[in-house]
Amino acid sequence: MAVLVKLGQSAGCCGHKVRGKVRTILCCGHKVRGKWAVFKTADVDVLNDLLAPSPEVKSPPLTPLASGVTVSDSCKTTYEEIKKDKKHRYVVFFIRDEKQIDVEYIGERNAGYDQFLEDLQKSGVGECRYGLYDFEYTHQCQGTSEASKKQKLFLMSWCPDTAKVKKKMLYSSSFDALKKSLVGVQKYIQDLVEATDLSEASEEAVEEKLRATDRQ
Repeated sequence: MAVLVKLGQSAGCCGHKVRGKVRTILCCGHKVRGKWAVFKTADVDVLNDLLAPSPEVKSPPLTPLASGVTVSDSCKTTYEEIKKDKKHRYVVFFIRDEKQIDVEYIGERNAGYDQFLEDLQKSGVGECRYGLYDFEYTHQCQGTSEASKKQKLFLMSWCPDTAKVKKKMLYSSSFDALKKSLVGVQKYIQDLVEATDLSEASEEAVEEKLRATDRQ
């Protein structure tokens, strides 16, 4: 029998060592860049060192890797036109050539939510997209008979289950770049929606999330 060891630059939670250098054993369940190495049980000295715990070694925190994707100026401009000028109802963003987030579709101010979902999926069943929508609904405070009109921006990451893993990873790791590029996004966008199917992206599901932030 042999022991499989993945050689890499990081230590697993067990902190195993191989010949003085930190390595990660497969059984720990950690994914580390590097090559596979096979150590036979006959190599007693190596295995003894391999299985020796090193408590001083701690696992580094797991953080999402940045994709390096940039955001075009047209994304920022369109966002401002929706946020301040109320010029459009929504915008759909896509990642062009795996390098830059850009505007794909813009919805007119009188466009409905169904049109937004259609544009979100227009590129194909296996494609991911981002969407920014200026949502309107009626809210009635408890104890009053008057209803008020609410307007809330939300930003959606659309990564359907049918999309390939590589595509999902690209859009997931680039979402922060888009959020950071939209000035005041944390103040003006009331909710971030991550949808993998139409039930999560539906108008009813989104409205429920937005209403949950209302004051009663």
